[in-house]
Amino acid sequence: MSRRHDQQQALSYRSRLEASESSAAGMGWRGWLAHRCRRLAARLDGDISLRLRVETLPCLERQEVARCVEAGLAHANTLLIDACRAEAMEGHLRAECSELYDDQADALIPWRPRHGD
Repeated sequence: MSRRHDQQQALSYRSRLEASESSAAGMGWRGWLAHRCRRLAARLDGDISLRLRVETLPCLERQEVARCVEAGLAHANTLLIDACRAEAMEGHLRAECSELYDDQADALIPWRPRHGD
């Protein structure tokens, strides 16, 4: 009875995503022209224009890359909303309940004289 020995091959994949508002150095005249067009578009509509450079192995279709980037931006938006909410709550609490933060500041800075010392 012979055994079949399968050679295990390691999976090989990689991904690289760069996002920038500026032009990439060494992109040539096409990169320069694309950067100028993005800047013009940003001036016209007031939106931010980013240059995305995506490299994947194995190659993914453009639609799949776009779907992944859109999902990532949706997640980033959720994180930004959470950060804004937390900052707004912090500001409100500091304004309305400053006494809560006086004790915290005293505990964090041991060399600061305590009230009444």
